[in-house]
Amino acid sequence: MKKKKIILLSILFFMIVLYVCGFSVTFSRYTEQFIDESGARVPNVIANYHRESLIRTSINGEREDISINNDNSQIIVNDIKPQDTIDYKFSISNQDGELKNETLLKVTFSFSSFLRKRSQGSSEYKDYYVNMLTDYTGGSSSSFDPLLINSDIRFYMFDENDNRQEKFADENLTGVDYSCDKIYVTSSDIGATTVINHQIGFYLDIANNNLETYVFELSIKIPGQADKPENYVGAQYVINLGVEAEQVLSIPQGN
Repeated sequence: MKKKKIILLSILFFMIVLYVCGFSVTFSRYTEQFIDESGARVPNVIANYHRESLIRTSINGEREDISINNDNSQIIVNDIKPQDTIDYKFSISNQDGELKNETLLKVTFSFSSFLRKRSQGSSEYKDYYVNMLTDYTGGSSSSFDPLLINSDIRFYMFDENDNRQEKFADENLTGVDYSCDKIYVTSSDIGATTVINHQIGFYLDIANNNLETYVFELSIKIPGQADKPENYVGAQYVINLGVEAEQVLSIPQGN
């Protein structure tokens, strides 16, 4: 009886935490199946994450396809140069081959990114997090680190006709926007580093009702040459990605 209660709670409230793992393959997914003690199958829970492409473009317009072969939750682009652009395209869907999602999911996508380079006048490397709420074009009143000047970070969503729509951060949000319209930004201090995290959400339907694929792109412009060229030796750009899916019974009104 106790086991049955635990399984029932799993059906209603089970939380799936899916951190985007950079396996050697370019395909990652979450699939979960439950069998209760009577042999009855609990609905499939599928949030299928697919890496589409990772492209670096130099200031001269030279494009490079980058293989994603990290073995952790980070995507790391090595040997970056000032004013490089990094475009990462990915999708999240409710189908994995023949397997289909059989329960309504509330999905939260989160990302943070930072430039890792030598700090001015030092041989040690420092992480410079980028905030979508900040205008990095400079000016006398700018409060950001001057080594981030002219950097940029943008987030896009594609419609069914492959048209790209930009999603903007909103400083007035008090939580994640599950209408997939605005980006929620939070910050936390870890030691001397302020970590900036961005989140956006949506609902993933039961696949038999509606096959859905959400396609996104994260576009990042590396800062300009604001300090000595040697400080870019060994520089990296790091992207942390996370997907969290929670089973829900219905979509709240207004989403």
